[in-house]
Amino acid sequence: METFNLPGICKVEFLHAASITLYPKQHLHPGATISVIGIFTKLPMVGNASINYTNEDTDAGTVYNTVISGTLLDRPDISQSVRDQLIKGNYVYKVTDLHKNSYLVGTDKRPYPMIVFIPNSDKLPSGVRAIDFTINWRSTLPPLKIVAL
Repeated sequence: METFNLPGICKVEFLHAASITLYPKQHLHPGATISVIGIFTKLPMVGNASINYTNEDTDAGTVYNTVISGTLLDRPDISQSVRDQLIKGNYVYKVTDLHKNSYLVGTDKRPYPMIVFIPNSDKLPSGVRAIDFTINWRSTLPPLKIVAL
């Protein structure tokens, strides 16, 4: 099993899987680049997030486990109802690093990434409350690099 990192993730955005259009529409494979059409909503993060993914060879082929970890501000625009919606819905996530490279975690087909919010009892130095989050995606694909059309 190998472990890979995508450092310096400065933006994490989400979109319902039914609202995304991917190009090319051919069968996706590890290492493929894609173009994405859809209007994503940005999560209000504190600092940078991180992505780690591993690959594991199984009898059925290679399986990737992608994990995005970060911290959100506990703000009204990411209210409990939005968090509940993300937990229960089928969403994909676009992450962007400090060098403006973007990657897609999830596709318009199952399996979908699953998000978990962990209330953080510690306050930030500014006194604002924060919420940790983890997004897990177990699939036959790693994060897919997004290129402009």
